[in-house]
Amino acid sequence: MTTTFVEPPAEAVARDPHWAAKMARLRARQLPERAVSFLDDQDLKQRVTDAALSMAKARTSAVGRASEMEVPADERESWALAQPDVLAAQAALDGARRALAAGTLTLTFRALPRPAWE
Repeated sequence: MTTTFVEPPAEAVARDPHWAAKMARLRARQLPERAVSFLDDQDLKQRVTDAALSMAKARTSAVGRASEMEVPADERESWALAQPDVLAAQAALDGARRALAAGTLTLTFRALPRPAWE
């Protein structure tokens, strides 16, 4: 089944100035897109999970040491994030996230324009 597009009569368009503006707006709109990511390597996911857990443990431990060392309460978070074990855990987490991003395949699907769809 083929559908043909019929332009309205020119005098009808002249009487309705909004018609041309509406049609121009409709023709200029962006086609919808959807990005989908695929990752089939469970090891990469597990590495990120393990690294995030190690980071959380290192940070919690460092915050506990900060209170023992009488670091002021408003400086404890920044002090904890500067500790070597927290920095190492953060570096491991960043590396795991980069590996996860490298192993992920992202496909972008775009809608077909009306003539191609029909």
